[in-house]
Amino acid sequence: MSRARGTLSGTSARLSAAFFAVLALFGAALWIALSTFDRLGAAEAEVAGLEDAKHAGHAVAAAIREQYIHQAHTIINWDRSHLGHYEDAAKSTRSATRQLHEMARGEAHRQRTLEIARLVAEVDEAFKARVIPGVDANDREAVRRGHEATERLVGTVVAKSEGLNRELERFSMEARERERSMRERARWAFIGCFVLAIGVAGVLGFVMVRSIRGRLERLGAGATSIAKGDLSTRIRLEGDDEFSDLADAFNQMAADLRSHQDAAVRSQKLATVGQIAAGVAHEINNPLGVILGYLKLMRRNADLTRLAGDELRIVEDEAHQCQRIVRELLDLARPPQFERTPLNLFELVKESVDRLGESGAVTQGIQVECSGAPLVRGDPVQLREVVANLLNNALEAGSERVEVHVAGNQSTVCLEVKDTGTGMDGAAREHAFDPFFTTKPRGTGLGLAISQAIVHAHGGAIAIDSALEDGTRVRVELPVASRSLEAGA
Repeated sequence: MSRARGTLSGTSARLSAAFFAVLALFGAALWIALSTFDRLGAAEAEVAGLEDAKHAGHAVAAAIREQYIHQAHTIINWDRSHLGHYEDAAKSTRSATRQLHEMARGEAHRQRTLEIARLVAEVDEAFKARVIPGVDANDREAVRRGHEATERLVGTVVAKSEGLNRELERFSMEARERERSMRERARWAFIGCFVLAIGVAGVLGFVMVRSIRGRLERLGAGATSIAKGDLSTRIRLEGDDEFSDLADAFNQMAADLRSHQDAAVRSQKLATVGQIAAGVAHEINNPLGVILGYLKLMRRNADLTRLAGDELRIVEDEAHQCQRIVRELLDLARPPQFERTPLNLFELVKESVDRLGESGAVTQGIQVECSGAPLVRGDPVQLREVVANLLNNALEAGSERVEVHVAGNQSTVCLEVKDTGTGMDGAAREHAFDPFFTTKPRGTGLGLAISQAIVHAHGGAIAIDSALEDGTRVRVELPVASRSLEAGA
């Protein structure tokens, strides 16, 4: 049974899983690349920040030295003529100190930059509060002491700035190393994901191609065998995928072709039988009538009857058998023509059983049951012939008990005839409806063929279920009559 196409399964599911697995690996590689780029950007920004902070530290040291030089020029000139240059240098030092504080890395660095800023402010304050007044007062001792104080402060600022620069340099080197290591790991992870994706794609592709190719080869071989005319070929594919559905479709196609072929062969056989029957009816019926007429005359002779009575009866029986064969041939060859009328199949079965009893057949073993049988549309004479054929076959199969069951539903009436006879093997069951096929010593092989033709003409179906030493069951299904016909009946 084919699955709904709205769901993915089988080959489609495997192909989809393989595709999404490869897609996931490539997606992982892309994610690693993007996330690595983000981390690398952050690492590069950290390195750049550390470099800027380091340059700011060098700028503070250079600015405080330049400021000290301008202080020295003021002392050397011993007047205020150089104070304008000093103010510019002091302003540059304060700006460099503020920039260093803004670029500080963490709380500890910020505290150290604040300490440097405080020392820079003390240098300026000591120069303005002690050195310049000493120069104005021409107090060389005060200028010397003030100069020494500012020199010590400048040396402290330079030392602290250089110490901070060394630490920033170390942080910068560590950041560069982390950046390099991160870049290396990302490169190998990126390469690994792509190699893994390519490898998985290759393996999955090989497995899928191998699996699909094998199933296609089996489908192709089966289709070739069917195309050559072997309609018994069946393609067996394990699994539950589209190829299995295709194999089922091939098998159904082969079965349908076999059925159509059998129907065509049967039609051809019936056409041949029709031609034979027409000739037989013309050529044999008249001689048989003459033979039967002379037999009646001979049996009226008491002396002849006394001497050869049994032989005359045998000849007469065989002549009647020949007439029956001719009649059955004609019935099989010409299409059934009848008026369809509503009738009760259960009542028809009981009438058939009664007629068999009247003809001398042993009917005590026949059990007829009915569980709700609507009327059917059909010809009572022809349907009675069907029932009679089935009952005769059941009785002649050596059955001790024959069960006849009639049941119906809203659309179909079913007649089942089951016996406990010898049954049939597979080959006999396959050819049971073929004209002239029989397993009985005196059978003509036309009863089931005629019954099948009548049932099909009534729009019904007939089937046989049988096994050796397990009896035979024949099932006939006929369409029910319309409600208007039932009401009229």
